[in-house]
Amino acid sequence: MKHCIHCGNPMEDNAQFCTACGARCETSAPYSENVPSPEAAYDPADVEKNKVMAVLSYLGILVLIPIFAAKDSPFARFHANQGLILFIASVIVETVANFTSDWVGLLTLALVVMRIIGIVWAIQGKAKELPVVGSIHILK
Repeated sequence: MKHCIHCGNPMEDNAQFCTACGARCETSAPYSENVPSPEAAYDPADVEKNKVMAVLSYLGILVLIPIFAAKDSPFARFHANQGLILFIASVIVETVANFTSDWVGLLTLALVVMRIIGIVWAIQGKAKELPVVGSIHILK
């Protein structure tokens, strides 16, 4: 029996996609020997079906749409997690901006750049972690 290289879920030896996370599993090895890839290969059908949901994840409060409407899609969930983190960071930055405006403009610009990067990757069907915030996981 092999294990998914992304989440460690036990899989049949001939399985090509993980039933738990949807990642493509091309190689086989014990889970303890694998390090989860930040750029996992997701089921191409799931990616095509949920690209719009993934893009919505980076558009502020619209992140709630993929969180609730595409909760069974690992690809949309990945991008919704990153979008939610960016949304929370934006709320914090805007709150701080009400008290001081020294360096808030740079943080706002950085968040906008990360949103654009996330949108481009979602359109391309990629699941790459964003710089700084990509390793934070709120959604399971």
